[in-house]
Amino acid sequence: MKHLLLYLLLACTLILPGACTHPTTPPVLLCADSLASANPDSAQALLASLAEEMKQEPQDVQMYYRLLCIKAKDKAYITHTSDSAILPVVEYYEREGDKKHLPEAYYYAGRVYRDLGDAPQALDYFEKALDAMQENENLKVKTKVYAQMGTLFSYQNLYEEALNMFKHSLQCDISLKDSIGMVFNYRDMADAYRSLKKPDSALYYYQKSYQLCQQLERKDLGNMLQSQLASFYLDRGEYPQAQKALQHALQDIKSYNKSGIYSIAAHYYHDIDNIDSAQWYYNELLQCGSIYSKELAYRGLTNIMLRKGKSISAAEFLYQALLLGDSIHKITVTEDIRRSHALYKHQVREKENQRLKLQNLKQRQTGIFLIIAFALLSGSGILYYLRRKKAMQRRLKVAEQLREEAYRRSREFMEENNRQIQALESDIERLKHQLHDSDQQKMELEQKISIIESTNRQVELEQGKRRMEEGLFFRSDIHGLFRQKVEAGKAPGQTEWEQLARQLDASFDHFTQKLLQLGLLKEKELHTCMLIKAQFKNKEMAQLLCLSPEGISSIRRRLCARFLDGKREPKEWDRFILSL
Repeated sequence: MKHLLLYLLLACTLILPGACTHPTTPPVLLCADSLASANPDSAQALLASLAEEMKQEPQDVQMYYRLLCIKAKDKAYITHTSDSAILPVVEYYEREGDKKHLPEAYYYAGRVYRDLGDAPQALDYFEKALDAMQENENLKVKTKVYAQMGTLFSYQNLYEEALNMFKHSLQCDISLKDSIGMVFNYRDMADAYRSLKKPDSALYYYQKSYQLCQQLERKDLGNMLQSQLASFYLDRGEYPQAQKALQHALQDIKSYNKSGIYSIAAHYYHDIDNIDSAQWYYNELLQCGSIYSKELAYRGLTNIMLRKGKSISAAEFLYQALLLGDSIHKITVTEDIRRSHALYKHQVREKENQRLKLQNLKQRQTGIFLIIAFALLSGSGILYYLRRKKAMQRRLKVAEQLREEAYRRSREFMEENNRQIQALESDIERLKHQLHDSDQQKMELEQKISIIESTNRQVELEQGKRRMEEGLFFRSDIHGLFRQKVEAGKAPGQTEWEQLARQLDASFDHFTQKLLQLGLLKEKELHTCMLIKAQFKNKEMAQLLCLSPEGISSIRRRLCARFLDGKREPKEWDRFILSL
């Protein structure tokens, strides 16, 4: 250990000779600060070796040293059991107004009270930490504060608030380009979505977190994510996927992951009725689990003992579970947390409103001053401009009158008059030509009218002829024969269909030939078109063609889609056939 401390001191001397956060901060403390996150055990050892030396340092150095001791302990996952160490540090930085260390002091005060089970007090310090930081500063502390607040809200079943905090933490880690932090952000967001009954979003963020672990080649974090996926699949009853994920999670477990992974393993083996494995993991949780995991373990062991007929052991385990349940109930003060957070948000809004009101007041005062100054300057400028303009107009008017009198007595005036006379004579000639052109255009228009009227008369004659031919068709023998077939419920023969086709061609200007120009038609399709032209109803056509009415509608719809640009209404095809 002595050699390790010597190496650490040497590293601090070489790496941080010129670094400073405060003129009196010893470089060795800066080295310990850097070690706290990467290697908290080494940081604790280094800080412990400096204990006697720090007693001789100024108060600001001693407070920084005490803050680092709390930080290293927290990073080493050592549970805080008292607030006696952190409170003097917080009070000192509050009194000194130290903007650099105060947010971090508030953060670790929140961590201490969270370990002590005082959720409202922890939330209060986390919110103070946010208040002590500007918008785009101290992002490393800010992301941890948001993450802790999110976890705190999750324990209180306030999942919407938790999700909002985790999203804020993610934005900080993205700005810091902290990939490890983003792994935990995505995992925490997935947990929140899972609690909010949004499994698709939960699975998306679990997978996103796991993919990032693979990119970073962090197998330990990947195993942690696999345990979360195993729990996710367990909730959905997807046991094969849960087993596969759990096998990955149980490889190379770290001490800080044991509680969560063993809880999920116990749950899985209990669900699949592997009682021995479930009992083993429950017993392990009693040694390493959190208060929540231990409560789960005692309840699971109670159930197992009851199944084995060991009622005394079951009662003992149930008693322990109830004791832990009471402790958890005391920690879970959801309504207090909700009220505290709502008050904090209200205070933040009020501060922002006051700031905006003050800013608006200053802007209004500045605006009023600028308006008055602009009005005075504008008024002076306008008066000066109007005087100058009036004088200029008077001078211009006199000069213009003199020029006009001189011009009326000049040769140029006479020449201008002569040019006007020539222009007027040219206008007279142009009007004469326009009158001639107008007469010619009138004759052309009258001829066009005559042609159009003649065309209309011809169309009227053709329409009259068509109506007459239609009348002859509907009085024809073949049409009557088909009507008889309908009444008798019989189908026409091939000869009768040919007669109908000839009659349609004679009465409707080669109807079938025009129809066949569209393309090849099947016999049923051709007969359907002929019957539409002969104005038989859908039900009558079905009887004559030995089809159902739905079948006739299907043929009309198919023909409409094939030949009328994708339209699919049978009535569209009927209108087209009747127009031929």
